[in-house]
Amino acid sequence: MNRLELLYGYQKTESGLKVYADMHHVNQNTMTRWIRQFLLHGLAGVRHRSFNHRYSLNTKIEAVKEYQAGFPGEKIIEKYDIRSLSQLKQWSIQYNND
Repeated sequence: MNRLELLYGYQKTESGLKVYADMHHVNQNTMTRWIRQFLLHGLAGVRHRSFNHRYSLNTKIEAVKEYQAGFPGEKIIEKYDIRSLSQLKQWSIQYNND
């Protein structure tokens, strides 16, 4: 099943997200991310990217500063259109190491 089929199936089911994700051998957090991306960007949000998205250094620094100041990660990734929370966390680690 592709991502869109999984999201459509979840919309039609009465199962909870965890149960549905487990039934289809998909991580619950992954399903949550796909749902968020679909709601924000439609079909383009759930398509597999064949290239890496590049972010400016300024965007990375601003996002990391907000994250380290305690702003919710989900809000930051929406604001800066960052693909995942793990990406933001990786930038934070790099920022602290530099």
